Amino acid sequence: MKKYLVILFLLNYCQGQLIAQQEKPLVLDMVHHNPGEPYTVSAFTDPATLPAYGFNGQVINKFTPPHSAITYDTVSPSVFPVGSMERNWADHLAARIHDQIRAVHSQGLKAFYFMDIILFPKTLVEIYKNELCDEAGRIDWDKPKTQKLHRIMIREVFDCFPEVDGFVIRTGENYR
Repeated sequence: MKKYLVILFLLNYCQGQLIAQQEKPLVLDMVHHNPGEPYTVSAFTDPATLPAYGFNGQVINKFTPPHSAITYDTVSPSVFPVGSMERNWADHLAARIHDQIRAVHSQGLKAFYFMDIILFPKTLVEIYKNELCDEAGRIDWDKPKTQKLHRIMIREVFDCFPEVDGFVIRTGENYR
C-alpha cells in the first residue's frame, strides 16, 4: 500500500511541477511564401517586427527547412559527398538556418520551421530506390527502409539544430 501512495504522490507532484512550468500560449507568426514565386515582401518576415505585435514565436517558411540541410553521413557518405556542390549547398543552408534561429532568438522569440514530414534527397532515393519506393516509383511510407531513414532524418535534424524550438509540419498533400 505504501508503494502506491508514493507513486500517487509522485504523480501529483510531477503534475504540479508541469503546471507550474507551463508557459503562456504561443502566438506564432508565419509568412507563407508560394513555391516558385518570389518571396512575399512583408515586415513580418523580420523577427524584430514581431514582439511589438504580441508574437512570441516565428515560423520560418522559406522552403529550405532544416531537414534539407541533413547530409545523411551516418547512412552513406555518397549521398552528399564532401567537397561536392550538393554538400556545399547543404552546409551553407545549415549555416543560414543557424543564423535565422539566432536572429529569431535575439528578439526574445521562439524559432519554429515549417516543413513537410517526408523529404529525402534525390541521391538518397536513387541509392535505396528498391527499398523505398513502390512499383510506380513513389516513396512508400509502409516500407521499413523508409521508416528507418525517416527516423534517422529526424534524429539528425535535432542533432544538427538543437536550438530550434519546434516544427510546424504539413501533412496530407501529395500532389499526385
